[in-house]
Amino acid sequence: LVALRRAGVASISLLNTYEGYARQDKVFKSGEAISAVTMLKIINSLVDNHMVLNIHYGKHSGQTKLEGYDYDLYNLNAFIPVAERLVDAVAMLVGQDALAAEFSEHPLLLVSPDDGAFIYVQEAAALLSRYIKAKYRIDTKVDCGYMDKTRISGTEVKIPGHILGKDGKPIADAKIGKQWAFVLDDETSWGTTLFAATYALVRKIEFSWSRVLTGVVHGKFSRGLKPFKTGLSEKEIMIAMRQ
Repeated sequence: LVALRRAGVASISLLNTYEGYARQDKVFKSGEAISAVTMLKIINSLVDNHMVLNIHYGKHSGQTKLEGYDYDLYNLNAFIPVAERLVDAVAMLVGQDALAAEFSEHPLLLVSPDDGAFIYVQEAAALLSRYIKAKYRIDTKVDCGYMDKTRISGTEVKIPGHILGKDGKPIADAKIGKQWAFVLDDETSWGTTLFAATYALVRKIEFSWSRVLTGVVHGKFSRGLKPFKTGLSEKEIMIAMRQ
């Protein structure tokens, strides 16, 4: 960016696929710096348009700002392509010829682990139906909800056994537990939230574990990828799913 500015380019637009330190958007402990602001000061001084993917402190898609600071960002919802790839994974597992019957018996439910990302999940659900129609020629409704996550520490969260709807009340639907659940999160470091959400869906709400898929936009993976692996091949997962 500095080299481009020195070269005298007229305008610079940045699509920043990972906004580092965005989670440190406030002082959590005395003496901490607000690193999200530091990064914004540096980046916005070098570009004319700053675009990001599911910024941690964002409240919606489109033009946004970190509350209390005058730094413009354009926030893009990457939950949409992540959800599309998960649909493709389901199509690969069950076969495209069986996909319509699969979604009829086991509809799609997009789940946010907390209310903060629910608006992104709602947007993704609305567009995912169009994607399935365009690519697979299947008309199917995509529902959405969020879980009531409470963060206890940096590595521990608590998620109760219910899914909330737009009205903030638990979803009362006969299909709950029988759907495909796509758990979508903006960022993961230890995987704590994704693991807790999956546990709640399977153990407390009785989803089939093989029909719970997770997707994340920003993967820091502080412990590497090993904790996220099931140990099963795609063929073994498909067999388990049919049981």
